[in-house]
Amino acid sequence: MSPWPDILDTRDPDVAFRHLSGCYVGVDNYDVVGKAGDFRLNRRKMALDRFIMVRGRLRTGYRLRAQPGDHLVTMIPESGGVAMKAGRRVAESGRRGDGVVAPRDRFSVETHGMRGYTLLVGHDHVVRRLEEFDEQESINAVNGAAPLSLDLSSPVGMRFRSALNFVWGQLASSGMVRPPDLLVAALEEVLLNGFMLLLSPDGKSRGDQTVADPGRRLVHEACEIMRSRIEEPVRTGEIASTLGISARHLQAGFRRHVGKTPQAFLTDCRLDLARRKLEQGGPGQSVTAAALECGFSNLGEFARKYRQRFDENPSETLRRAR
Repeated sequence: MSPWPDILDTRDPDVAFRHLSGCYVGVDNYDVVGKAGDFRLNRRKMALDRFIMVRGRLRTGYRLRAQPGDHLVTMIPESGGVAMKAGRRVAESGRRGDGVVAPRDRFSVETHGMRGYTLLVGHDHVVRRLEEFDEQESINAVNGAAPLSLDLSSPVGMRFRSALNFVWGQLASSGMVRPPDLLVAALEEVLLNGFMLLLSPDGKSRGDQTVADPGRRLVHEACEIMRSRIEEPVRTGEIASTLGISARHLQAGFRRHVGKTPQAFLTDCRLDLARRKLEQGGPGQSVTAAALECGFSNLGEFARKYRQRFDENPSETLRRAR
């Protein structure tokens, strides 16, 4: 198992080359751009189940040529720029800081100093997910011989960048310990759904619609985030910001698609989890422990809401399990 996170800070271009070889297979040419004495690469890498996320900063720059591998490689600059070229076809970040996606053909990459993300996700997994959404045009694009540009200045692009920063922050906050699998899976789903929408040719128009009325996909992502953070304080505004919409619009989406407010949904999730813990009735289990483990700090409020949902006291559930 790879370390969490995998940290690299080097002034040695050969060490940096080995890092880049882990992102691109078949690298057969690599040159440092700028003064060799100024070269420095600092990056962190976190390997999830479906994504590999890399965030780093490279002083000076590099040029390389490579072949496509099993992963779809996407570079998203936060500062600086990057260009990918396959034959005469070029995709570059430009002044807007667009993302660039590697093609399924021999290509080259050039950057003159950049800080940002590199995302690697299984190419076959991306194609299967796009097939679920019947996005044949997007499938043709990711299977094509030309590098792709991703407009990160559009509503969909800005929402994806916000989600990317949120996911990285959540994962990085765990320190040197990999977060729980449930949290990782939920965050990956948020990232993957946003990436699929970003690849879609009509993603911009969809993004405008979701701001007015968050669709099932956004509400589902919000639900997954809540389930993954069930023991923590969760604010509706924080989740809405992650998804690129306002708290008011998220509330509207929940009322339309779930039939309750986000906070009511979260409370029900916590109550359901508490009931499962009480029904197990393991050694040392108590009503207080179950309430605290499920995010309830007020025991009186917990007991009242528990009775309203299950028509019995939590102590009765625990007693029956013993």
